[in-house]
Amino acid sequence: MMPEPGEDTASVSDVFANVYAYCIELAAGRAAEQMLLGDDDTCSATDDRRQARELVLLFCKSEDAIESFITHCDIGARDLLLAYGDVVIVLSTLLRIKRTLDGAEIDRIIWDVETRKALAIEHRRRAKWRRPSWRPSAFGRNAIR
Repeated sequence: MMPEPGEDTASVSDVFANVYAYCIELAAGRAAEQMLLGDDDTCSATDDRRQARELVLLFCKSEDAIESFITHCDIGARDLLLAYGDVVIVLSTLLRIKRTLDGAEIDRIIWDVETRKALAIEHRRRAKWRRPSWRPSAFGRNAIR
């Protein structure tokens, strides 16, 4: 039973936090589809949206509040995934090939993509460091005057 407006919410804050996190997880599938397909009308995530609506009914009373909360979760999921577009593309490609992935496989894929990305950044940093920042010709006859 959720507290009424104005009552202390500390006792149910963990319920709210868990519902919020799970609704973002449910919205992440739609967000990934939109990132990959560019289609705003994703019908394949209908059950995810239904599950999110049922969970949000725990603390939202009106239809406007439900839609606002779900929209907020959609935006949050998109914002979280945008920074990891390369991981989303790799996972999508492997899912098309293998058809299923378990949690351990997904963790290995994410670790591999992030490791390769960090390694490429480090290689670029070291290559830039090795380039001379001065030109030997600048120390020629004009430098002695």
